[in-house]
Amino acid sequence: MSTGPEYVLDASALIALVRREPGWEKVAEIIDRSTISAVNLAEAVAKLVQKGGAREAVERALDGLRLNVADWTERLAYDSAEFAPLAWERGLSLGDRACLTDLPPSAIP
Repeated sequence: MSTGPEYVLDASALIALVRREPGWEKVAEIIDRSTISAVNLAEAVAKLVQKGGAREAVERALDGLRLNVADWTERLAYDSAEFAPLAWERGLSLGDRACLTDLPPSAIP
């Protein structure tokens, strides 16, 4: 019995899957055991539209994937502060921090 998703996707993984970019096959293999934060989904939607996809077509394509989308809650917003030093030192985006915040603590080195 599974206790939840095994993987947390970031926006780049979802974009790779939709656009059939390098590595998309690996994402396709795990998509049904994955989650993505609402922040990362928003980032992926914006990038897909920026790359020429009509918003409605992007939405249909993503809806077809039946994604497990994790809400971005007030608690997660506060929890993401733990990753702020990485943002300052290594340039992590809000989407990156949202993705890390969605991981169980045991998965973070």
